Amino acid sequence: MELNNFIKYRDKTGQLIADIQKWYSDDSGTNSQSIESCQNIHERLLNKDVYLAILGEQGAGKSTLSNALLGGKDIFPVDVAETTNCMTYVMGLDKNHEEYAEIVLNDGETIKGPLEETFLRPYVDEQQNPENEKGVIKVKCYAHVDWLEKSGVCFVDTPGVESLNSRNHEITYAFLPQITVAIYLSRVTPPITGTELNFLNAIWEKSPMMFFAMNRYDESTEEVEESATYTKKALQELNEDEGALEAPDLYKINVLRAYDAYEDDDPEEIKEELIHSGVKKLTENISQALETELNKTRIQSAVNSLWFQVKSSIGALSSLLNTIKKDYNVQKDQILNDSLEKERAYRA
Repeated sequence: MELNNFIKYRDKTGQLIADIQKWYSDDSGTNSQSIESCQNIHERLLNKDVYLAILGEQGAGKSTLSNALLGGKDIFPVDVAETTNCMTYVMGLDKNHEEYAEIVLNDGETIKGPLEETFLRPYVDEQQNPENEKGVIKVKCYAHVDWLEKSGVCFVDTPGVESLNSRNHEITYAFLPQITVAIYLSRVTPPITGTELNFLNAIWEKSPMMFFAMNRYDESTEEVEESATYTKKALQELNEDEGALEAPDLYKINVLRAYDAYEDDDPEEIKEELIHSGVKKLTENISQALETELNKTRIQSAVNSLWFQVKSSIGALSSLLNTIKKDYNVQKDQILNDSLEKERAYRA
């Protein structure tokens, strides 16, 4: 989308948001949260920040993929058990400056330290900070990652969908409207689940730039293809519900192979491993989409979020009307019964 067209549609969308805010304001029964939600949508439309997040169920390999995309850095803890328990943001940093991290706490304190797993883990690891008892709001990392610095993208690691910890699950859901680009990572075994499809059905309209990847470990080629066929069919059916005719692309990647590639000192060997892991193709297509579709995505994301907000309000209003109707019918029946009783008493 050309800049002039983007500005025109951005301003039109902004006016639409303002009109809906006024409608909410004129409705004395409307919760102020609806007005605030519209304001947040408008702010995101004007905001130049680009958030790229990896979503998926706990244990799908999100943190390993995150570390691989950041050049093999051990920023995010990786365990079999549930790990990531707070939002972690990674921004690109010029190599003339030393890498560092900031832990932002809910009491206003910010703790600064080296960009090392030993510093981060006590705050972001569920085992060392159960249910976020240390009160971490977010973690900000500044790293020497070329593609982040050049693109201005902010990389985000989220707690898992359907986390064992309900708080972690809620954190991820609350952040969804801010995401510009999302990578949804599923597994080969088991293939994409009903829970995951329900989650995707709820968020697809909020995240118009979605990429789907399936993480393979040591499964056979036959198992991978069988799982991919099942997953693509499920995504196609879901995509049809969203108004699209074709299934989205599904990238079959080996997250661990991509991460381990950086143990080699030879740049050509690293590149070769990233190609074979499937991660290079995924990142190249994301970069291309950011270059060509970003402004269009900003408009689409704002309109989708606005529609979701209005639809939620209509749903709440419909529920209220049904309750009123039910109460009315109960009272009407009660009045009718009382009248019949009085009539019987009079005739007696």
